[in-house]
Amino acid sequence: MEKYENNITNDRYIFKHKEIINDKYVIQKKVGIGSYSNVFLCTSITNNNINNYAIKILRNNKAMKYSGHNELSILKKLKHPNIIKIQDNFVYDSFFMIVMPYYKQNLYQYCKQQLYINHYDTCAILLKITHGLDYLKKNNVIHRDLKPENILIMSLENIVIGDFGMSINKKTTNDVYGFHVQTMYYRAPEIFFKIDYDESIDIWSLGCIAYELYWKKPLFKKNNNLNLFVEQNLVLGHPPLDLLIMCEDTHYLYDDITNPSYIRINNQIYLLSSSNSKLKKNHNRNLDLISFIVDCCSWKKEDRINPSQALKILKNIQQIL
Repeated sequence: MEKYENNITNDRYIFKHKEIINDKYVIQKKVGIGSYSNVFLCTSITNNNINNYAIKILRNNKAMKYSGHNELSILKKLKHPNIIKIQDNFVYDSFFMIVMPYYKQNLYQYCKQQLYINHYDTCAILLKITHGLDYLKKNNVIHRDLKPENILIMSLENIVIGDFGMSINKKTTNDVYGFHVQTMYYRAPEIFFKIDYDESIDIWSLGCIAYELYWKKPLFKKNNNLNLFVEQNLVLGHPPLDLLIMCEDTHYLYDDITNPSYIRINNQIYLLSSSNSKLKKNHNRNLDLISFIVDCCSWKKEDRINPSQALKILKNIQQIL
C-alpha cells in the first residue's frame, strides 16, 4: 500500500485517509490512542456516509488482540443506555476491529472545555456513570480502568462507559491482567497491596472522578505506586492496621505501623492523621459531595458504598440543590 504525508498509521499497517475498510466503512481521521488500540472516526457506506462511527483497531500482536476479544466477549452480553454498544466487528488484513457509535468527546476533554461544572451537572454526570456501574455489578463485570478518558459524552443526557479491554467477568477463571489494572490516578489500594479485589475498585475510581469533575484536578496525582500510596495517606489518613499488616513492603515508611504519626519518603517526613480530615478541611464547602467521595474512597473495600447506595446518595444531593 502506497504511503503519503497525511496517512493514518496504526503500528505496521498504514491506513489511508478515506480508505474503505471491509467494504463498509470509510476512514476519516484518528480520534484516539489507547494502550491496546487506536480509534478512528469513520462513516458508513451503506448509510450514504451520513452516520459517524468509531472504529477501534487493535494493534497487531497477541496481547492486544486478546484485549479486543475480551472487550467484545463482555460487551456482547451487555445492553444498557450507559454502556457503550458494539455496532460491528471483523478482521481486516489481520487486524481485529470493533465498530461502535461515535461520541464526540470523553469526560476528560469535556472537563478541560468547561470553566466550571456546577453541582447539579456534576451529580447528573456521576449518576449516568453510576447507573452503568450498577448494571455492571449486577452482571458480575468489573471494569478495572474507569477514568475520565473512558467516559464518553454525546450530551449530558447521553453518557456511556467505554473501553472494556481490561474488564473481567467475575465468573471467569481466565485473567491475564491480575493486578496490572487501573490507570495510576484512579488506582484502588487493593491493587497496590496486591490483595483480593472486586467491583469496589470501580467505586474507588468513581470517587476520584467525582473529585476531578468538580474541582478540575485529580484527587491523587502521582506517577508511581509508592508516591500514589503516600499521597493517599496524606489525603485520607493512614490505612487501618489490618491493611498495613498485609503489606510488609510499606512498613519501613512509617514510624510505627500500629499507630503511625508520620510517613517518610525520599528523606521527607509527612505528618499523618488517622482520618480523612485533610480532605474535609481543604474543602469545607460542598460537604455533601466530599462525603460522597469519602464513601467511595475508603481504604477498605467493604467500607465503600456500592453502586446502588451511590445512586441514592447522588439523587438525594440533586434533590436539595
